[in-house]
Amino acid sequence: MVYQEPKDAVRNPYVLEFLDLPDDAAPLERDLQRSLVAQIEKFMLELGRGFMFVGSNVRIPVGGDNDYADMVFYCKPLRAYVLIELKADKLMSSAVGQISVELIDF
Repeated sequence: MVYQEPKDAVRNPYVLEFLDLPDDAAPLERDLQRSLVAQIEKFMLELGRGFMFVGSNVRIPVGGDNDYADMVFYCKPLRAYVLIELKADKLMSSAVGQISVELIDF
């Protein structure tokens, strides 16, 4: 995504209802930061130790084609990228055939 101006890269306003902060007053910066980090930590800890977020919808060149990975992480202990393909429906055997494991050089 290319932005015409720096202000285009920032959403306004941010909707942070998922943080479950009190509505009666504006949160303090430390409370906002603590809540945001807690949400990120929950997901990252679910993945396991040593994972770092690289990006979402990352273009992956495979052969002569370009595919996109839903989420890409780097696992420091494994020294490897981990690509996550999200499926909201039941995983069908036909879809498994479309997912192949290849060494990809980013």
